Amino acid sequence: MEEIEVHLDSSTNGALEDHNTESVQSNGITSKTSPIQRHKFVRLPLARVKAMMKKDPTCALISQDAVFLVTKATEMFIEYLAKESGKHLGASKRKTVMKRDIDCAIESSSHLCFLDGALE
Repeated sequence: MEEIEVHLDSSTNGALEDHNTESVQSNGITSKTSPIQRHKFVRLPLARVKAMMKKDPTCALISQDAVFLVTKATEMFIEYLAKESGKHLGASKRKTVMKRDIDCAIESSSHLCFLDGALE
C-alpha cells in the first residue's frame, strides 16, 4: 500500500505542531486533520467545489475528505494544463496564455487528448 505524506508550512503556530502531517493512502483513507489545516493546502474555495459536486443528482452526501481531494486534484490538473500551455509561449515571446496555446497543448499532449474539442 503506497502512502503519500503532505507536510504543513513551518509557519504554523505551536498548537498545530503535533498534527503537522496528513497521510493519504492509495486506498483513499486519510488521517484526521482540522479544516483549518486543510484550507492551507488548497487555493480553490472548498465551498464552491462542494457546491459543484452537489449539482450531481447521484451524490446525496459528500464528505469533507472527498471535497478536499477533488479540490486538490482540480488544482493539480489546472497546474498541469497551464504548464503545458506555457510551453507554447516561448517562441512567440508572449506572457499571456491564449486559447490557441491551450489548443496546442491539448493536441501535443497524449494526457490531454480527452479535452479535444472541449473548447469549441
